[in-house]
Amino acid sequence: MYQAKLWLVPMGHCIELSTSREVITEVLASAGGDLPAAGLVMELLCAGDKTATHHGEHGAVRYQVDVRTEGLHSEHFDALVADLLATEQSDEVMVVQSELNGTAQRVSMLEISRLSQELRISSVHTDQSRLEVIRASTVVTLLG
Repeated sequence: MYQAKLWLVPMGHCIELSTSREVITEVLASAGGDLPAAGLVMELLCAGDKTATHHGEHGAVRYQVDVRTEGLHSEHFDALVADLLATEQSDEVMVVQSELNGTAQRVSMLEISRLSQELRISSVHTDQSRLEVIRASTVVTLLG
């Protein structure tokens, strides 16, 4: 049994998964913010076109995180943003839109799939000022 709390913010998210014995938190944030280092297991710099994967176990929890950053041409970026904004929100899908400096648009989408022993999270975060996209996929499995 687990409890999950999810927050979706422009260009990022925070996921907290807790069991009776462990709490695991994933934070994906845009550059410029200082995050606490206490308990840090992994830090990935997401800039430019790259892919990073991290997996591990902590107590009775196994996790895998895949992050991909990419720059898109304007027409592809605009099409992606239009698709995200057309996404119907529900208990499993959240979309947030914001402006940066009153001009550049940021759109983020987070989708979850809850199973009895597993939580799957997919997210897409866009930054119009840099025509940049961050895609993240996380799978957390309870062991035993």
